[in-house]
Amino acid sequence: MYQYYIIRSTDEQDEKVGVIDSFSLEEAHAVAKVRFQDSMNAGETLHTFQANETLSFDENHRLNFPKGEMRSLSKWA
Repeated sequence: MYQYYIIRSTDEQDEKVGVIDSFSLEEAHAVAKVRFQDSMNAGETLHTFQANETLSFDENHRLNFPKGEMRSLSKWA
C-alpha cells in the first residue's frame, strides 16, 4: 500500500488537506473525490499524487509540484 497526498488549490494558496493510503493513484483519486468534492468551492482544484518526497511550498503558499503522476479534479461554477 502507498500513501497519496491530497492538495486543495484555491486562488489564494495551496494546502495539504489529507493523506490517503491506497494501492493505486486511481483508487486514491476516487477516494479523494468522494471525501472532498462536496466541500469544494467553485474555482478550486484537488490534486492527488503519490507521497514519494516531502511537500514543499513557496513563499506565496503555492505547492512546488513533485515529480511523478498526478490526478486533478476541478470544480466550476
